[in-house]
Amino acid sequence: MNVTKKSIWLAFIFLVLSLLIYIYAKSLVQPTVVDKSSLPTFIATDTDMTIYNLEGKIDKTMVATKTTYYDSKNKYFFDNPLISRYVYDKSNINLWHLKGNKGDMVVNKNATIFGNVILYPGFEDATLQKVEATELFYDFKDNLVTSDKLVTIYGKGFKTQGTIFSVDLNTNVIKYKGQPNAIFYPKVK
Repeated sequence: MNVTKKSIWLAFIFLVLSLLIYIYAKSLVQPTVVDKSSLPTFIATDTDMTIYNLEGKIDKTMVATKTTYYDSKNKYFFDNPLISRYVYDKSNINLWHLKGNKGDMVVNKNATIFGNVILYPGFEDATLQKVEATELFYDFKDNLVTSDKLVTIYGKGFKTQGTIFSVDLNTNVIKYKGQPNAIFYPKVK
């Protein structure tokens, strides 16, 4: 073989070898695709939110030791949430507090609080002292707190339990539709 043919063969072998090394190196440096949609948008500790109504008065306050928000779900998750609802009636402000171990909230729609849940009034002369449950659902639009699970109501001189429970925070009317069937109306002054 003469020198020209050897040079061509060597060039061809180096070209093939170079291509193989290039392809191998490219396969090692493949960018990894990370699905960030399952990651939270933000995580905050000791959060304190205030929501105002159209008249500029405080509508709700929400406090939590930890808040995680997922933009892809449009949902908040809370540790140790406390939601306070302000109901303005003539010259009075009726304040309701809802707290528990955990909670989640769909932005501007509803919240579910679970784990040692307590609903209690923050105003004087309330017949109801507190409501205990494992889970309560709060509809922001209707200002209705409901539960299909067993709920215990403590009042002045009474204690009762029942299911299919609801409280209208606007009118302070409490209803049980399942065992027992009862309605508690607020005290009229």
